[in-house]
Order: sequence, then structure tokens, then C-alpha cells
Amino acid sequence: MSDTRIIYNFLTNEFHNDHPVVYLYVCGQERSQTAAINKGLALLKDIFCPPYTIVYLKELLVEYLDIKKEDYKKGKIRVKPIY
Repeated sequence: MSDTRIIYNFLTNEFHNDHPVVYLYVCGQERSQTAAINKGLALLKDIFCPPYTIVYLKELLVEYLDIKKEDYKKGKIRVKPIY
């Protein structure tokens, strides 16, 4: 199994549609998206940082969140509001 696939499996198990990071990225403006990336990256950094760089983890996180955003725009998923 490739490194990308391992991290992607972690992302799908950790950041479900009702997770605040997904909501902030999908429904928020630019500052909310930056905050969502920073919060998600903090979790990834604690788990995967020694063998992987932060830049690599950020690229995978943004790619995953972009997929969630496109699915939301197409109506495939529904995100749960924070409040």
C-alpha cells in the first residue's frame, strides 16, 4: 500500500461529513478554509510528521477537502453544521 493511500484512508476515517473541519472548508469563505486546513494539519502533523513533511501532508489534506467540496456542490454529500 502506498504512502498516499495510507494517509488518504486515515483522512476518510477521521474527517467524516459531520466533522467541523469539513464544514469549515466546504461552507466557509477563504479565512474559514485556511482555519480548516490549519486544524486538520495539526492533527495530521501529530501522527504523520516524523516520516512525512508538512508540505506533503498539507497537499493531501487540501486534495481530500477539495473532493469533499466538489461532492457537496454536486449534492452527493450533506455536511452537518457546527452550530
